[in-house]
Amino acid sequence: QVIDLLKGIDGIGFSKMETSDIVRHKLVRDIINAYDKSKK
Repeated sequence: QVIDLLKGIDGIGFSKMETSDIVRHKLVRDIINAYDKSKK
């Protein structure tokens, strides 16, 4: 995984985010939610 490959390099950091952390336009959010529901 890329994190394991790059974690020892100075100046590179990682943040783990979830869907709820990202603010999008309502239309984009609705489209993403529709795709997520179709995968279930």
